[in-house]
Amino acid sequence: MKKRIIFIVIVILFIFTNCDDNFQNRDCICTEEFRMYTLTILDSANSPIDSVNILVKDKLNNSVYDLSDYYSYTFFPGTYVIFHDGFIEHMTYYPKIVLVEIEIDSITKVAEYTFKTDECKCVTQFPISRTLN
Repeated sequence: MKKRIIFIVIVILFIFTNCDDNFQNRDCICTEEFRMYTLTILDSANSPIDSVNILVKDKLNNSVYDLSDYYSYTFFPGTYVIFHDGFIEHMTYYPKIVLVEIEIDSITKVAEYTFKTDECKCVTQFPISRTLN
């Protein structure tokens, strides 16, 4: 009976100590794919709005994500990069909530986006978004 209890305890310890929350021990092959997530701002007539101030920050700790290198990318008029794979080192497999503050003519709107990474931390994934105000 005592050996059985010791065996069960060892098995349970083995199971819990080998669980990796960040999935770093998996055999992974990442490609050169680089993902960028964009947001298109339109006015009431569905025309794109340029010259919008956008601030992207982590909801949990208020750290600001620097996207200034990506403001020069021209996708479509009124389209802005709000997140990309360059921030993958800050990501986990579990969702991270990001706030996107959009300022147009002294009016500020906030949208909440949730990003996470794949199991191998190769690329970001965009599971959900929600406008706050």
